[in-house]
Amino acid sequence: MDQVLFVGKIDENQKEKYIRYHKEMSAQFLKEKKVFGEVREFVWVQGDTAIVYLETENFEEFMKKSAETETFQEWVKKFESIVVGDWEMPEKAFDFENQLRHALEQEI
Repeated sequence: MDQVLFVGKIDENQKEKYIRYHKEMSAQFLKEKKVFGEVREFVWVQGDTAIVYLETENFEEFMKKSAETETFQEWVKKFESIVVGDWEMPEKAFDFENQLRHALEQEI
């Protein structure tokens, strides 16, 4: 399972549009995301900062398959005027489940 976090800036004047686009995501796009391996996604917005958390079965494969669809291309195009600059993928510093699993294995 891959867990990925994106942090980026959005045009604060279009914040409501950014949120609405996510809340009104098409059934077709949701189904494609599921078929391509998305397990979970959360989006948070604070001011001009957006944070997107994804869990996928395999992130690289998920992105490759998604990028080939018309639905994904339309989605990206919708956000061209909203997203500001490049988004970052912060380094994961702590994973409770992995560390707990490791600790429990040490007890055996």
